[in-house]
Amino acid sequence: MIFENSQETIELTPEMFVNYDNNYRIGMKISGGADSAIVAYMLAKFAKEELPELVIYPVTGVTPTKPYQEIYAKRVIKRITELTGYDNWGEHFVGTARADTYVSDQQQVLKHAYLTARLATHFYGITANPTQEEAPELYAWRDKWGSPCIGIEERQRMSSKKPWFALKAPLANVDKKGVAEHYINQGLMDTLYPVTRSCEAFIDEPAYDIEKHCEECYFCFERFWGFNRYS
Repeated sequence: MIFENSQETIELTPEMFVNYDNNYRIGMKISGGADSAIVAYMLAKFAKEELPELVIYPVTGVTPTKPYQEIYAKRVIKRITELTGYDNWGEHFVGTARADTYVSDQQQVLKHAYLTARLATHFYGITANPTQEEAPELYAWRDKWGSPCIGIEERQRMSSKKPWFALKAPLANVDKKGVAEHYINQGLMDTLYPVTRSCEAFIDEPAYDIEKHCEECYFCFERFWGFNRYS
């Protein structure tokens, strides 16, 4: 199955998922954001049509001040099920990822999923950074406020033009405009995209509205740069 845009072609084949013990259990890190949602959609659509024995186990690390991560992750899974007909999801592993130990906590959640479900591998939705020439407004934001989170540095490391499947990151060489292309090409702009949330604002008051984007954080800026809309 091929998912194509102007930046990179992604092809999924059953042979990619065969390992030594015919384990067709994979993890999918789902944050509720647009990037991981489209990767999860690709895997679910592929599984439904070409590899029905593939079991996808969602994995979500939730920062205590960002409870919407689990809420939106579940919304994404539900909508993908409705859109693709794929219903062979495994257990949804949800764990705490504290702000000060975010990366190590995420790894612990993932490790627990591997040990519990005996996963063969896992996928995630990390994307490439656009160049400064392509997105000067995003670099201006970073110059003013600093790097928004360690994820930006991780992106730079991952986006190295390596074969995407070796990284298990189909969007590693694709920026947000390329992600938007996938949504458009799959006809998902009015179905899947609206149930995603890429905002990384911390909730610091009870009345915080998780149904909206803050429109001020780097990830909101990047989302608008790629999609020309927040939701």
